[in-house]
Amino acid sequence: MGSRRVNASFCYPIDGAPVLNEFDQIATREDKKRSGLLWELILDYVRKHSERNPPLELDKFMENRDFKAFPTLGEDPTKYLEGSTAIDLKDLKTRLNVWARAVEAKQDNLEPPRPPPPLKAECPYNCGQVYFPHGLDNHLSSHHRDEAIRDGHLKPYG
Repeated sequence: MGSRRVNASFCYPIDGAPVLNEFDQIATREDKKRSGLLWELILDYVRKHSERNPPLELDKFMENRDFKAFPTLGEDPTKYLEGSTAIDLKDLKTRLNVWARAVEAKQDNLEPPRPPPPLKAECPYNCGQVYFPHGLDNHLSSHHRDEAIRDGHLKPYG
């Protein structure tokens, strides 16, 4: 016996008829029904935006200078990596390795690894300074700005 259904409708702009027509053609070609596809989109939207998937609070950025927002794993990573400095990429790789070890530990029912201490970086211009990543960016922009931009350690402003 099939599941019971409720009828719902939606509105679209009058000039949107060609899009809806193409939607129906694609659904027919894929042997799917409009209502089934719309229901899948609704479920996906709720899954992504429900309370179980809260947005990042801006307070986290203010309270912890080392806090890094992480793009959704389902996104194309190339757009997030464009323009990254060598320091940004090294930090991201370290954090991804922590996630990979945590996933492996979960799969093996082991205790997940602890995150590594914040990544330290030495000044690439041999001035003897060692910094956390954000501090290094500040150091480079105030002491080695032109060279750091030229060598790709900093992004040019403006």
